Amino acid sequence: MINPKELRVGNLVEYNENICVITDIHGYMERVHLEGAGNGNPVHVSKLKGIPLTEEWLKQCGFIESIDEDDEEEISALFNSGIKIMHFFLAPESTGYYYDNGTFEETHIKYVHQLQNLYFALTYKELEIKEVAK
Repeated sequence: MINPKELRVGNLVEYNENICVITDIHGYMERVHLEGAGNGNPVHVSKLKGIPLTEEWLKQCGFIESIDEDDEEEISALFNSGIKIMHFFLAPESTGYYYDNGTFEETHIKYVHQLQNLYFALTYKELEIKEVAK
C-alpha cells in the first residue's frame, strides 16, 4: 500500500492494473480522483499501488544511462534538469534506486511517484514523462 502522505496531484500510480494520474485528493488524503481509472468516482488510497521504478521508466523520464567503469554491476542514471545534475544509482542488492545528494545520505526510491516527488522537491518543476510505460 502507498503511504498517502507521499501522494501529490500529477503522480502516476497503478489502479486495477492500469496506470493512472492522480487529478485530485480528498478527505485527508483518503480518496483520490484518477485520470484513466474508468468511472471517475473517487478511489480509496488503499486500492492504489506504486509503479515500480525501472530502467525503462527512467529513460521515459529523460534519464541517461551510464555504467561506472570501476564497478560493472552498478548502473547510474544521470539527469540534467538545467539546474543541476542528479545521480540515481541502481544498487544490485536493493530493489530500487537511490539518490545520493553528495552528503553520504541516500534517499531510496522504489516507485515512479517517489521519483516525481523528489524531482519536484529539488527543481520546483514537474518531471516530464515522454511516454507512459506499459
